[in-house]
Amino acid sequence: MSFLAPLYAIAGLAIALPILFHLIKKQPRGNKVFSSLMFLDPSPPRLTRRSNIDQWLLLILRSLAILFMAAAFARPFWNQPLATDTNEAANRRILLIDTSASMRRDGIWEAAMEAARKQIQSAGPTDAVGIYSFDASVRPLVSLEDSARSAPAARKEQAEAAIKSLKPSWNATDLGLALVTVCDAFQGDENSDKESLASSGEIVVVSDFPMGMLLDRLENYQWPADCQVRVVRVGPRKTGNATIHLQTNTDDDLTADSRLASNGGESPIDGEKVRVRITNETLSKQDRFTLQWLDLDQKPIPATETPIQVAIGGSIVSRIPAPPKEATQLRLSGDEAAFDNDFYFVNRPVREFSLVCIDEKTRPTPENLGYFVEQLPLSNRQRKVSFEWRSPDSTDPFPSIAKTPLIVASGLISSRDAEQLRSYMLNGGHLLLALDQSAKETQAAERLGALLATLTQEAPPNITEAKSSSDNNSYAMFERIDFQHPLFVSLSDPRFNDFSKVRFWHHRSIRFNETSEWQILARFDQDRSPGLARLPVDKGSLWLLASGWQPEQSQLALSSKFVPIVSGIFSQAAPVDTRQDQWFVGDQIALEAGERLFDRQHLEIESPENMMSTELNSPSKPSSSLNRTLDQPGIFSLVNGNTTKSIAVNLPVSESNTSPADIEQLGRLGVNLTERQTVADKIANQRQLRSIELEAKQGWWRWLILAVVVAIGLESFLCIFRSSFRPTVASTLNS
Repeated sequence: MSFLAPLYAIAGLAIALPILFHLIKKQPRGNKVFSSLMFLDPSPPRLTRRSNIDQWLLLILRSLAILFMAAAFARPFWNQPLATDTNEAANRRILLIDTSASMRRDGIWEAAMEAARKQIQSAGPTDAVGIYSFDASVRPLVSLEDSARSAPAARKEQAEAAIKSLKPSWNATDLGLALVTVCDAFQGDENSDKESLASSGEIVVVSDFPMGMLLDRLENYQWPADCQVRVVRVGPRKTGNATIHLQTNTDDDLTADSRLASNGGESPIDGEKVRVRITNETLSKQDRFTLQWLDLDQKPIPATETPIQVAIGGSIVSRIPAPPKEATQLRLSGDEAAFDNDFYFVNRPVREFSLVCIDEKTRPTPENLGYFVEQLPLSNRQRKVSFEWRSPDSTDPFPSIAKTPLIVASGLISSRDAEQLRSYMLNGGHLLLALDQSAKETQAAERLGALLATLTQEAPPNITEAKSSSDNNSYAMFERIDFQHPLFVSLSDPRFNDFSKVRFWHHRSIRFNETSEWQILARFDQDRSPGLARLPVDKGSLWLLASGWQPEQSQLALSSKFVPIVSGIFSQAAPVDTRQDQWFVGDQIALEAGERLFDRQHLEIESPENMMSTELNSPSKPSSSLNRTLDQPGIFSLVNGNTTKSIAVNLPVSESNTSPADIEQLGRLGVNLTERQTVADKIANQRQLRSIELEAKQGWWRWLILAVVVAIGLESFLCIFRSSFRPTVASTLNS
């Protein structure tokens, strides 16, 4: 016999009261007062050894009523053996260990390992313990299935051996992905191994739970009710953290992630000053820091220190002197947590180019091609373009292709210039030839055909003056524009693809040979002749405009289309590496054919043979040999033959937000949080639930209440009977 509420059984001690009352002798009835005792005080009855019980039946009934009432409130039941009492069931526990960059703070990793060992040791001897690590992805070290298949005595040793190989990485904390992935694995193991594992279990997360942890995957995830999560928070020896990020002048209020995405990953270095955002967390104890530039070998550059004061819990944007050319890193000193105090960047110098225009400088300004080309805004952050004149009869050598990737020429060039331009294009140069020569010149068409033959080494095309040239009221426009070509892609939007206002008063009608490889980019609507065409010439290109852009020739120079067209041709002549300079840890960079990635120590970065899939229930897929995962911050080199490009890799911005997060937000997202429970607690809870179930089924308290009613009824009947029987006896004796 067991009791569900044994404390109520203490009430059974109340049986002492009726026993005490039965031992007290009452005063005899019909007392006579004697005159000799009238002045004495009456004394209460005293218990003496001669006191005895003369109403045993009443005493027994009253005592039984009290005992039955106490037993009913104690909720008795007959206990039955539970499987847990003799052989503990195997529980399932997944230990999820955070290995993100924030775990690199002083003392936090040691605390995490100690907490993980305690969780392993607290498991029962037959429990299945799975070990998983997570940062931006999830990696299984010991699955539940592997632990269940191992011998019970070796499971704890297997789990402890797995965590010994762990160390913090430089990736972000994606707790949402980790919980969703492990919960799916938890449910999968439950469905596939119900015979060997009990349904009870939990996920234990060991982490610092920073404010910057990612929980996006939990927003649309239906968390199962039987999957419980328990959190074990570990903290560093010193709280607080400060971090730095370089900003561009065009983005004041954007975060670093959105800023780098918006400007294509350009270098944040611009001008004589750079903008640096410094953030100091609320738990910090420092408000004075120092910024200093470092070179590629991570050595401080002398005379580059800048003191900074940031209020605790505040954030400021400060302008500091631009770094020297050898600087590749900005370091923050004076912070308690040093794992995110370095910001890497590529201090790429501005490339200098020149644009040469071959034309008669003596021609009137509106009739000169170079007048409008000189006004073009071709310079930007990555290049500085200067303009140079060259007369058609000049004997000076042509500039190098590296300095002058594009030459603009009119139809006045000489045959000698044509030969040199042919060699210029063969070596990789680009030539933009505008056939703007007046139709009134004798043999103009024949001379232009001969120039094109020299430039292309093909039979001269058929060139004639278009009919619109003889009628001032007639004009031609572009049609059939190839908006798929890189030159016109920027103008393909419906807001910009209207060329109806670009009218050509004079143009040439050209008929290329059928075997020619000219690519027609736009045609004139009047005679369907090519208006703008391109011909590859070995490593270079010949761009041909069958008219001029001067106001007497066309409206092209005065339209909004002139700048993007000429700038597009210059960009193709001097292509800029469009891949971003700024990257984050965890990004995958696609390498071009023959390209290799090296770190600061000139060690090649290789991808693992099999990348671990974040979907643990699907087979892992081998990664592409041309993809490399950036797994640490620093400066890396992309080498392709003799060409080297540097890229900067920094910590994810969210990882620097190390303030403790509110754990309750997991519950608000649907996660079933639970408090800490040991194996003994779980067994005790099972026993308690079993006891409640047994007591409810047996219902002994109802019979005890009935016994109380019966005992009280008998006691009442006996008292009534005796009170009515005594007067009858007394009257009989008196008579």
